[in-house]
Amino acid sequence: GHAGCKMLQIYGGIDSEFLAGFPMRSEQDVPGTLQSFIRHHGAMKGLMSDNAKSETSLTMGELLKQYCIADRQSEPHYQHQNPIERRIQDIKKSTNLILDQVGCDKRYWLICTQYVIGLFNVLVNSKGDIPKSVVTGEVTDISAYLSFHFWEHVFVPDGSNNKKEVLARWCGPAENIGDVLTYWVLLP
Repeated sequence: GHAGCKMLQIYGGIDSEFLAGFPMRSEQDVPGTLQSFIRHHGAMKGLMSDNAKSETSLTMGELLKQYCIADRQSEPHYQHQNPIERRIQDIKKSTNLILDQVGCDKRYWLICTQYVIGLFNVLVNSKGDIPKSVVTGEVTDISAYLSFHFWEHVFVPDGSNNKKEVLARWCGPAENIGDVLTYWVLLP
């Protein structure tokens, strides 16, 4: 995975269909992803997981108690009991489709998955709402997704004072960094 990350913890809202993904190097990072979610978006009412040991650990239990978050697990081998599993499959399918269509190497799955999650949050969901607007209460601006497509070649300053540019790959809008039209790019 990119930057040593081998997996992605995904949190999803049942009513809002809002999604958030947090890269992880190991399953021990799960409590940290919950703390990051709470820091960025606030505590959720409840958390349903697939009964994984990392999600039912003592550390997770303490965090859930601290923020008064209800806890529930689906039965083993019954993923359909978790409504977010369908969205996770949609994310995987869309990520693989984009990687194939733009000719992007599979090792950049994490960057593309983060792009797909961000895109799902600004597009109308199955209920006719925009997930990001439901969560934030603000009008969502999709302009950041209209400038370029994933993996498109873009010229960016090379970082020196020579006013030279290098060819990079566009990877999507950067949340919580700079203004609305600040993007992630992958340098050569």
